[in-house]
Amino acid sequence: ALCKGAGGFKAFLKPLGGFQAFSRGYTEPLLAKLPDSSFGASSFYDGSYRPHHIKFTHQDGHGWEPKDGEQAGSHVQVDLGQPRTVVHVETKCGRGSETCEEFSVAVSSDGVTFVETDSYTSPKGEISTMISPPLHGRYVRFLPKRWNSFPCMKIELLGF
Repeated sequence: ALCKGAGGFKAFLKPLGGFQAFSRGYTEPLLAKLPDSSFGASSFYDGSYRPHHIKFTHQDGHGWEPKDGEQAGSHVQVDLGQPRTVVHVETKCGRGSETCEEFSVAVSSDGVTFVETDSYTSPKGEISTMISPPLHGRYVRFLPKRWNSFPCMKIELLGF
């Protein structure tokens, strides 16, 4: 699992060789280069758990986590800046025992009307999976459904 090392996200890209060819080689991390202002959430626990802390590339903080007592129905959202196609989602564990073990993804073209898609199970807060069919939209929300202690998470999306 990438949360435990093994070369990190760059090591993860290598096994996608065939899949990258399928998507014409245009898959890339979608969240890494976005400004912090592209991220929002229903709430966040404190300054160490702000919405932009979901980025794998963010070094401070532990990931995003909603306020205590506001976990049910919470979400973290990203504005990709333009409509993008998302083909892969990866999560890392949050902090210690604070992990999001199941979440769903919702997508929107206008940031107002979201369509919730499949739920993903991430044992120990980690998952790396293709999204089929791919999602298309500008705004993507992650909605925690089940967690251990608190729904703390880091996320990366691959797409084009």
